[in-house]
This record gives sequence, structure tokens and C-alpha cells, in this order.
Amino acid sequence: MTVGTGTTLTAADDPILFSSTVNSKALEDNDLTVNAGSGAVTFVGAIGTVGDVELGAIIVNSTGVTQLLSTVRADSLVTNAGGTVEIDGGEVTTSGVQTYGENVTLGADTTLSGTDLTLSGTVDGGHALALNGSDATTLSSAVGGNTALTSLTTDAAGTTVIDGGTVTTTAEQTYGDDVTLGINTTLTGATVTTNGKVIGGTNSLDVAGNAVFGDAAADTVTGLSTLAVSGTTAINTSNITSSSTQVYEGDVTLAGPSTDVTLTATTVTTNGKIDGNGSGLGVTGNAVFGNDTTDTLTGLWSLAVSGTTAINSSNVTSTSTPVSYTHLRAH
Repeated sequence: MTVGTGTTLTAADDPILFSSTVNSKALEDNDLTVNAGSGAVTFVGAIGTVGDVELGAIIVNSTGVTQLLSTVRADSLVTNAGGTVEIDGGEVTTSGVQTYGENVTLGADTTLSGTDLTLSGTVDGGHALALNGSDATTLSSAVGGNTALTSLTTDAAGTTVIDGGTVTTTAEQTYGDDVTLGINTTLTGATVTTNGKVIGGTNSLDVAGNAVFGDAAADTVTGLSTLAVSGTTAINTSNITSSSTQVYEGDVTLAGPSTDVTLTATTVTTNGKIDGNGSGLGVTGNAVFGNDTTDTLTGLWSLAVSGTTAINSSNVTSTSTPVSYTHLRAH
């Protein structure tokens, strides 16, 4: 099918099937609007992939199932609320926005590339999802809540806003850009990596799995109410701040000699070992180090705690300044 001018197709609650490719007239990027009521909309062939001309703005209004069975290249793509979108073609690329108003199911490993990427409904499917948004990427509902994704990756450009409360993957989650939490959030995956800032918005963050915070000192984690990590934690940022507690269940590794780390909370609890890797560690608040004698603190350049300290470990070692405790309680 060739779209020769801006086109609207309307069916009264009947299915609309595009059985072959859909492209714009040469040297034009014409718009396409599809109104199907409760009918299904199916694109079998590739969209906007002939030559250098993408399709224009695509709008799909259906409270049924919208299927994208092949790749899509367009100015923008918007679907309405009320139905579901099945992305089976692996790639949707737009020069502008992508807005999915309904639940999304992935039928293949998928890359969405555009300016603003908004997924208003749930996202499910046992596949990898890469989100390359140059502006804001917004996850408004649960991701992987019914069927976990294999992995989730965002690129370094733009920001990611998590408003849905949960993101669940069987393997890694990697956020290349800054992350803002709009609600108390649980990220479940093998390893969750944030390579930009985390802006908590007074919400809690639970990481069910291993965590890597930052790939530079400036990638701070701030504005959290609480922070909890069930696995190991690598802290490559200079600062993690919460208004209440921080709990690290697994071993913690600090950034290295070039970055001193400050953890600010009412109480910071580490239930595993701490490998300072040559970093200084400051705790602004109370501290509980270890829940067993084997939970040692080694390789620190320095250690300072402003509040009370409970030491359940057999060994605390720093190579430079004396360890400083305001109030010490050793077990």
C-alpha cells in the first residue's frame, strides 16, 4: 500500500488488515490514521522502509488488538487507550514521539527509538526491550509484571521516568540516562545498573538483585525515602542519600581511590562485606556493619560515622586516617 496523501481509514468495529508493506509516496512523508473501534488492526508488512522516506505520523485508534508484525519507520506513532499493542517486528523508529496508550506485549526482542517514548500501559513479554529516547522515556505502568522481560536497556540520551512502581526482568536492567522515580519502586533483575543520576522524588527504591550505582562520581543517588538492595552492590558514585534507612544485604564494593563515598540516612546497614577498593567511606547517620563476624570492612582509605555505630564484624581496616566513630557499640 502506498499512502499518496494524508489518509484516514475508518471501520465501525471491524478489523482492518494491511497485508503487505505500507509506504509513503516517493519524497513525501504522508500521515496515516486508522480508526477501527473495537476491531483489530494488523500491519503484516514493514512500514515506511522503502528508500529514504519514512511514513508520516501514524495514529491507530482501536480498543482491540493492534499488531505490528514487521519493522516500523515513521515521523511518529500514537496508539489510543483501551486495547493492546503487539510488537512482533523487533524495531519501531520514529523521528518524533512514540506514545502507546494501551498495554504492550513484546513478541520479539524490540528496540524503540524516537524523541519522547511513552508507554502508558503495562509492558510484558519474555524478550529484551531497548528504549532509545532522546528526550523523556516514561514507564507509566508495571513493566514485566505479568511476563517478565529478559532485559531492559535505556540509552544515555534523555531521561527515564518510572511511574509504574515495578520493572521486572530475568536478566539485566541498564539505565544509561538519569532516572526519576514518580512512585515507590521495585526493580527486579539479575543486575540493575544506573549509569546516570537517580532522583528519588521522596520515594523508596528496592533492588531485588544486584545493583551498580553510577559509572562516575557525579552519578549521585538522591531524594530517596529508603533504599534496599537484596544482592551485591557496587557504588561508583560519591553520594547516596535517603531520608530514612539504607539496607545492603550483600557485599558492597566502593568506587576506588579517586572517589570517596558518602552514605546519608537515618541508619545505614550492611549485612555483607565492604571492599573499600581504596575509597574513603563516610556515613552521615547511624551505621550497622555486618550481621556476622565474617562481614569484614577492608580496603578503606578512611571511615567516618557521624551517628551511632554497631560493629558485628571481626575486622574494620583503613589505610589512612584513624577510623572515626561518634558512638560505638561493638558486638
